[in-house]
Amino acid sequence: STEFAMRLPGLAFGLLLVPLMAEWGRLVAGRRVGALAGLFTAVSQTLIWLSQEVHNQYDVALSFTVLANILIIHACKREKSRWLWLAYALAVALTAHGHYFGIFTVITHAVYVWLQPQRWAKLREWLAATAVAGLLFLPWPLITLSALASEHLVANLRAALVPYLLDVGNSLTVGAPFAWPLARWLLLVALALLGRGWFWLKQQQPAWAWALAAWMGSATWALFLLRFRREIFNDYYLAIIAPGWWLLIAVGIVALWQQRRTWLALGGVTLLLGANLLSIGNYYGKPEDYQRYLGYRSIAEEIASAAQPGDLLLLHAPDPAFEYYLRDITLPRTRQPEDFGITDSAIEEELANLASKYGRIWFIPAKNNAVDPTDVVPRWLDYHLLHELDVPLQKLQLQAFRTQAGLPDVLRPLNRSLDDWLTLEGYFWLINGRPASTNLTLAPNDNLTVTLVWQANQSPPADWTVFVHLIGADGQLVAQQDNAPLFGTRPTRSWQPGEQLIDRYELIVPADTPAQTAQLLVGMYDPVTGERQAFGGEETAVSLGMVEIRR
Repeated sequence: STEFAMRLPGLAFGLLLVPLMAEWGRLVAGRRVGALAGLFTAVSQTLIWLSQEVHNQYDVALSFTVLANILIIHACKREKSRWLWLAYALAVALTAHGHYFGIFTVITHAVYVWLQPQRWAKLREWLAATAVAGLLFLPWPLITLSALASEHLVANLRAALVPYLLDVGNSLTVGAPFAWPLARWLLLVALALLGRGWFWLKQQQPAWAWALAAWMGSATWALFLLRFRREIFNDYYLAIIAPGWWLLIAVGIVALWQQRRTWLALGGVTLLLGANLLSIGNYYGKPEDYQRYLGYRSIAEEIASAAQPGDLLLLHAPDPAFEYYLRDITLPRTRQPEDFGITDSAIEEELANLASKYGRIWFIPAKNNAVDPTDVVPRWLDYHLLHELDVPLQKLQLQAFRTQAGLPDVLRPLNRSLDDWLTLEGYFWLINGRPASTNLTLAPNDNLTVTLVWQANQSPPADWTVFVHLIGADGQLVAQQDNAPLFGTRPTRSWQPGEQLIDRYELIVPADTPAQTAQLLVGMYDPVTGERQAFGGEETAVSLGMVEIRR
């Protein structure tokens, strides 16, 4: 149940990849290439990260890919190799089960077998083994095809080839935690070594040279084409070709060494090792800048400390990490949208249904969410419910919303009538996304969120503007927000009798504001004449209290 236990299988496969790469390199091009390939695998920042990342199983796919490469070499060398081919079939099936991008391995082996001296005999054996692997893999395509059928690939996008190649090349060479201007030059060094390695391998081991070209080329091109249909893309998707990438670089360095270009070979090794060690140092030493996933534990602790009966936990994206970190929280939970391709109206209808059943909704919005590409869920929650919490926790955001049933628990009552048209029922405020006490204390650059809850008694005769003003001790404005209700989308003449509206405003205290006691005022005015509307008698603004501004 610990994080270490969760990451241990991936770590084991990541460690296993190192000796597998060394053995594959030895079989293809000798001991020196094997040693270098294993060394580069051991210090590759991207591969180290993938071995600890539990969202995907790239490390499983990579280990079984290299194992399949080793097995096919032995199977093609021997006359009687039935058990080797069966082991190969199992390795290929496990590669694809680890990650479906591993299917590109089959293309590699097709080219390799085709270029063998005993082409037809080995081709028949390979086809039989591949058929067995396909049968072992069969359950998984049924799942993935159903995902595609549910409109997983719905985006109609443009994709630029050069930035794509630069991103994946940088990821393969030094990983994300490395300064981009330097990474660009290191990528050129890596490509030069890779090219030298391929031409050397073409002379010594042409079957592997062309097999690697087919593997890396087909995977790179296929994933680029996928970018036209899939909105979410991560540069590490092409880590599936990392074994071929590092093998060719190792071959290139050894080729330079054998040509007595010793300093070039040593320089290449030093640059690539040093860059990856620096990248690893950045990843672990500056997690807030370079680690992709931070905040899960903090979110779980925050919810656990404040959750109450009647709350709902609403997830926004299919993320197994949340299932792990939130496993001890007993709140009912659901996800919206539940699947790909659900219409906006259906999502909104389900959100309204959930809001009618629960008093508070905990929500974790997902950025670049392929399931909700237009952010229907966060927009609906922002528009219809009261923000009780809205804080960044490292690289994630945690929000809590009060529904109509939960408003009495947090709303500060006012019940001030605006003539006979409207009633300001109450208010709620946040300072930098967290609930504030009765006595407000602000500092320069603080963000004050004020939520007003209005009740329409009759449809107003005009469209009025709401103002929220922070007035300083000298009577001058410190901060303000003036606009039509609900972000300018609900003019007051559109309000219907009995309708309740939750209306949010944000004020930022300027950086140069001196220490003072200010007052927070709200009200409405006619935007044409500037005339303020009265809250009974001649009172044209309601005070929400005094605010201490400290430096």
